[in-house]
Parts: sequence; C-alpha cells; structure tokens
Amino acid sequence: MPRLRLHRMLHTGLCNMGFAGGCPGGVPLLVVTGQLRDDTRRPELRAYDAGGHLLWRDAFAEDTGSVAMGAEPHILTLDDGRPVVAHTVAHRASGEHGLLRVLDAFTGDEVWRASTGSIYGGNRDIHCVDLDGDGRSEILAGYADRLTCYRAADGAAMWSRTDRIAVCWGRSAILDVDGDGMPEIILGTEYANPHGTSSIFALRGDGSAAWELDGIEGDCGSTPVHSVTLGDGNLRLLKTEIDLEGRGPVHMARLWCLNAQGGKLWALDFGCGDIALADLDADGTPDAVGITSGRDGGHVPPAVRCANLTDGHLAWEIPLARHWLTGWPATLKGEGGEYAVLLHGNPSGYGRRPGTDSWGELLLVGNGVVHQIIEFPDWPVCAKVFDWNGNGGQDVIVSCGDGHVYFYALDGR
Repeated sequence: MPRLRLHRMLHTGLCNMGFAGGCPGGVPLLVVTGQLRDDTRRPELRAYDAGGHLLWRDAFAEDTGSVAMGAEPHILTLDDGRPVVAHTVAHRASGEHGLLRVLDAFTGDEVWRASTGSIYGGNRDIHCVDLDGDGRSEILAGYADRLTCYRAADGAAMWSRTDRIAVCWGRSAILDVDGDGMPEIILGTEYANPHGTSSIFALRGDGSAAWELDGIEGDCGSTPVHSVTLGDGNLRLLKTEIDLEGRGPVHMARLWCLNAQGGKLWALDFGCGDIALADLDADGTPDAVGITSGRDGGHVPPAVRCANLTDGHLAWEIPLARHWLTGWPATLKGEGGEYAVLLHGNPSGYGRRPGTDSWGELLLVGNGVVHQIIEFPDWPVCAKVFDWNGNGGQDVIVSCGDGHVYFYALDGR
C-alpha cells in the first residue's frame, strides 16, 4: 500500500500561507510567506536552503508598518538567467498603493518594485512569460481589481486591465488556445459582473479580450485555471466555481469544462474548492479529484469526489467525517501509478469556522480509495511535489498554519 513517510519538519515560526520551491541554478531553495505566530502577526518572507538553514528574511514589513503579503511567492527566471522571487504587498491600513516586488532569490536583495495601481496586492497569480512575442519576458500579476503586465527586466508597466477583473485567490493559466503560436491568458473573476455574476475570460498578450463566458452564478476568481489534453487531442480548460458568499445550492459550486474557444462542454455540480488532475485508474486519461468544501461548496456533504473529464459525470465519491476549507492539492507519480494529494481543514486564523478548534488533514487518494490520512493541528494550506534535493526523487512538501513545513517521501506501491 502506498504511504507517505515524514522525513523532515522545518520550523518557520510563520502561519504559513504558501511557498515556492525548486532548484534554480541547481541550488535547492524554499521560499515561505506567512504571518509570525506571535502578538505582532507581522507578515514575513523567508528563504531556506536544502539543510533547512535560513538564507534570508525579508524585513520590508518592519520598514513600512502594517502590510499584507500575498499568499504565495514565486521563483522566476529573468532573461539574463538570474533567479528571482516575486511577491506582492498591500498597504490596506494606510491607503497607499500595493507593490509587486522582485527580489534576488539567493540574497533577498530587491531587484525592482512596481505599484499595483491600487490599494490591493495579489495572492497567487504571478507569471514570467513572453506575452508579445518580442523575445523578452514580461511579468503578469493578477490583483483583486486588475491584471497588470510589467517588463520583467525593470518593472515598467506595459498595460493594465480593470474591466470586471477580480482575481483574488485565483491563478490564471498562460497557454496558446487558438493555435497561433502566441500565448493567451485564461482567468476567472469573482462576482465582478453587473448583477453579481462571474466570468471566465481569455485575453491576448496585450490585454485585449479573445473570448469570455459570462453569467456564472458562483465565484470563479478564487480558484486556479487547469488545462488538460484528452485522448481526442483537444484542449480542455477546467475551472472550479465556489459559493464564496454562501448564496445557495450546489449549482453555485460547479466544475466547469470549456473548449479552447471558451465554449461550455459541461458543468458538474461538484462542491470542491480545487482539484488535482491525476490518472487514478491508469486508463491514460486524467481524472479531476478534490475534497468538498464546507465553507464554499454550496452546502454539500463531506466527501472526496472524482469527475470523469471525458463527459463530466461523477465517477465516484468517498464520504468523509468532516470538512471545511480546502487547501491547494498536488499530483504525485509513483511506480504504482498516480495519486492525488488533497488537503483540507479548519484554520486557526483567516477562514476559521467560528467557535471551533483548528484541525487539518492530508489525504493520499487513489482510484476510489483513500490510502492514507495524515492529521495536522492546523489547516494545511499548500502541497507541492518536486525534487527538493536534486537527486531524482520526489518530495511531497506541505505548508501548514502551525508554523511548520512538512517533507514526505512516498513508500510502498
């Protein structure tokens, strides 16, 4: 039976919200953002090496007073080959404009900063890509009220789109959906239309609209866009809709499947805050699997649910004893096949279910079976799978609100 084995714990002292990791230039690097677990609740950004040693900590919050940091830093590579860390901050208390900051990945020194154009920062939506085909990279950042494109070399703003943009906790996808060799930006919005509905957009590299699907009743701005190519060779775009405001029934928390032109193929009442894409049944086609959300799932019961992506039917579900807020899942490939790493729990801070104690769980899920449940004292926010030590293996890395990052290896088949 496959099992995840804990082989390292890193104490950060932060209520961890998200992290970035990899081996830029062949050097393992882990960058964590969160709030200090003390009375100050001050946000910090910290970088660690493979031995868990602190390389640098960002003191920006100490220098400027009360700020909010984006929930997930990003390790990017500029055109000159330099690895950097990009993240956002917001000065909500003072009313100043937020900032997108780019730091040297190994020293924490600031390379450049640029205004977000509003009091808001962002959370998860930062990309480094050549959007206009000139051979030079841009950095694209999504905020709570706009999407802005910057020149990656120096942070000069190139364009900004505010029309019905509300990305919040979501993450866009950058891919060529029309086959012209140029990337498009696919994103969802959070109740940003007249009458309070949401949309899924495709934008060209200059920010102009390619297509849009309007009139979605729930929130499409708080979840990532996923893409997958099925056996017919055609691209599918997937977006989980959530019932962020608790407005009503299950059909405000659907899993949407669109074609490359933005046409709706199907929408399944699903109730999951996010999905992992994994070929659980080894038939050569990925499945979408997630945990239903007690907070945002449209009043669905606790369960692990799996959707068949070919036609959008519910393939199976496994009842659970409890649920509340889902974390960011991951897909793990082992010798015995693919597995989904799913997270959920009740935070001690933001998003906590009133009057209840914090808790968290990681579920290792196969085809119609939960192989393992690992418990945490707080909400496990984010799971990622990558080769942490550069030795060809895979680590499952989980950040948790208890102030630790957990490292797991897959044992058994």
